[in-house]
Amino acid sequence: MKHHKRGEAQMELFITALADGDHSFAFTAPAAAIGLDEFLGEVTANGTVRRLAHEIIVAAQLAGGIARECDRCLAETEIPVEADLSLYYHITVPGERTSQVDDQEIRELPGNHDSIILDEEARQALLLAIPLKTLCRDDCKGICPGCGADLNNEQCSCSTTEIDPRWQGLAGLFQKGEEEGN
Repeated sequence: MKHHKRGEAQMELFITALADGDHSFAFTAPAAAIGLDEFLGEVTANGTVRRLAHEIIVAAQLAGGIARECDRCLAETEIPVEADLSLYYHITVPGERTSQVDDQEIRELPGNHDSIILDEEARQALLLAIPLKTLCRDDCKGICPGCGADLNNEQCSCSTTEIDPRWQGLAGLFQKGEEEGN
């Protein structure tokens, strides 16, 4: 097994001898090697690179995983993270005026460039795809605010009729409204 140093390209597409048309690619890289220290194990990139004369279009599906605490019950859980990567490159030739400089979606690539390294784009796409809310499962019941019991695994003995003292002033509000309506 090859050990990778950080900074060494992990996802490099060689484009020098790339013929026009679609070409598939697949990369598997250690997450830490592309700067995804929070991610577990490896990340993958599967996709196609399309060459059309002076243009290269890269489309890939990225996948990895992170370990986080559930926001409701605090249980450690592994969360899959998936992202789509879509990049457009224009290969410049000597003497060509670059008219696409203003378009941030188009990346200029000098004609003498022999490869495209996807590491940073993959890192950014996966970081942006991390869910804001982490749940161990969709129906997680969380922990009891009174005794701290994990309600997914046990029934707590706390009284459900106890009212938070901050809301005590509103306790009889609905009863009064119902009595006035009758």
